[in-house]
Amino acid sequence: MGRVPTVESKEKVSSVKWNQLVADYLSQTDTGTQAIGGIVYIGRRASDPDTAGWGEAQKGYLWFNLTEGKYKYWNGAAIVAFPSAGGAGAPVDASYVTINAEAGLEGEIQHANIVDEAQKHTPKIHTHDEADITDLDHDALKIKGVTVDDSGIGADKYLKYDGANVAYGSLPAGSTYKLAPSYTIYKVGATYYAMDEDGDTSINGNDCQAVIEAAATALVDGGLILIKAGTYTLDSKVTIPHDNIEIRGETAGLYFPTTTLLNDTDGEFFSVDAVAGVVLRGLAMHGYEQTGNMVYARSCCGGIITDCNFLATSGNAIYGEEIQDWHFIRNQTGVVGRESGTGAAITLRRRAASPRWTGGCHDIRIIQHWQEGSLAVGNRTRTWLDAYDTSSSTQTISNLTISDCKLHGKFTEPAIKIRGVGALIHGVYLGRTLKEDMILDGGWFNVSNCSMGQDSTAGNFPNIRLQGNVTGYDGFMTFSNITMAACYGTAHIIVDNTITNANRLTFSNCVGYSDPAIPLFINNATGAGYAGVLSQISNCKCQQGLYDSYQTVSAANAAWINHYLVGAPSGAGCSLHLTVLENDSNYCAQAPSAQIGANNFQLYLYDLVAAGLEAVAKNIAVEAHYRV
Repeated sequence: MGRVPTVESKEKVSSVKWNQLVADYLSQTDTGTQAIGGIVYIGRRASDPDTAGWGEAQKGYLWFNLTEGKYKYWNGAAIVAFPSAGGAGAPVDASYVTINAEAGLEGEIQHANIVDEAQKHTPKIHTHDEADITDLDHDALKIKGVTVDDSGIGADKYLKYDGANVAYGSLPAGSTYKLAPSYTIYKVGATYYAMDEDGDTSINGNDCQAVIEAAATALVDGGLILIKAGTYTLDSKVTIPHDNIEIRGETAGLYFPTTTLLNDTDGEFFSVDAVAGVVLRGLAMHGYEQTGNMVYARSCCGGIITDCNFLATSGNAIYGEEIQDWHFIRNQTGVVGRESGTGAAITLRRRAASPRWTGGCHDIRIIQHWQEGSLAVGNRTRTWLDAYDTSSSTQTISNLTISDCKLHGKFTEPAIKIRGVGALIHGVYLGRTLKEDMILDGGWFNVSNCSMGQDSTAGNFPNIRLQGNVTGYDGFMTFSNITMAACYGTAHIIVDNTITNANRLTFSNCVGYSDPAIPLFINNATGAGYAGVLSQISNCKCQQGLYDSYQTVSAANAAWINHYLVGAPSGAGCSLHLTVLENDSNYCAQAPSAQIGANNFQLYLYDLVAAGLEAVAKNIAVEAHYRV
């Protein structure tokens, strides 16, 4: 046994060199102590020596334990083991060994129990085993390769990057940087938290509704409440008490929002009453077939509901009572307003009690709505839009826009019901209704570029029923580019006798297909007449025939000419305009009403010069119109 050798006097041993010494020694077969090349090789032992009676005099004795594969030495009081050969480095308590990073060292260096001297190192990867290393300085000179100018470092400073340089900047006097949302709602375990823009989470608890509402109550000047992605259970609705509050799901704008709210108690989620500027965005709401209103809005203006998904309620997905300037954009509803209940996807009403506005709901926009209902009995949707308040002869709604909507699923009631003044319905696909696709009551309606059709089990109902029950607004409706693919009633469009002046109705490019063939228009379900006729019809047809026919024929007096019109028009129901296409103006062409049949009419052609009936065929332009 001998003491620890001196390796080249006063040299400090690195971990790499120490491991090399060990490896060199283990490669020898000699078991005795040797000195080779100035290095002493220590003898090997099968086991540790008997240390009985050892003390300070034996301090420094060194050997290699073959059984354990370790170097050991006597420290004056006990046997101490070195790390195993090929291990991490020098003895773990050898504070007299200084570890220097060798040039080009790229591997991992561990600093253990080294607290007396600051260490500088250049390796790219290194670890610190100690939990608290206070004597090693790490001065970051660059961030992502950009040199940091630390000349301006100080209290209340922040690092800023201007696109080329990183330096310390100062905040404006009295200002602080805030997190983007006013409150962020998240859940840990069973606890819900509302973290404010300073990171404070003092609003928290096990009641999700209470936490969200407390955050909204704190925003007296408005703000954004962001609900992180996840599933949140509410037991009652959140009342939004202040103007200009937005509640947003984390992934707003996705087809399926990832922030999901559940309420299996009453199916209610938000209440907006007498406040302005409220926004609900990017939320999925599941009502568990309850009967409550998922979103309830009353006597408020300037609201937006967008990118939301409403699912499973027997009540209303959205209920608005005397609301103004609201926008419903890119929302989806499914299995809402179930047939067993009284709700709808969207219900709009006049206020039930004073104070109430005279015009009900105003300036409502419904854009890019997707309704996908169930076809199964019991889960079918009653109606999509119910803006038909029968409690008054004044309008339920005014200035309504419905655009670019797909409404699919069996509707057990009319899919769209409007009693109002001023409605623009454009680009709506509507299918699988069991009653009317639309009931439009009032005036100043413009319906265009729509496609609709009934389910094969539908009853005796038209595609569109027109009514005139709103005081002072009888008719004034325009329809263009309408396709009615299926109808199982007596006509595609029925004009009720509540409309007293049908001259206010205009139809163009409207087409109806049905089996069996039915008329495009009739006056009402019984076919009874009323004051006025449908005089503004152009380019319309159904499987019974045309409502407008244009042709040129060569015919003489008393010839029978096909008019190709629908039904069996009488003289009062058929309007004929005949023009003789000759170079002179000596001819008069007429069709006496008594000579107009179901399919043709008899020509009366008179020569004014000869003062007699013309027996020679002439070219005649025939313009025929059928009016009910």
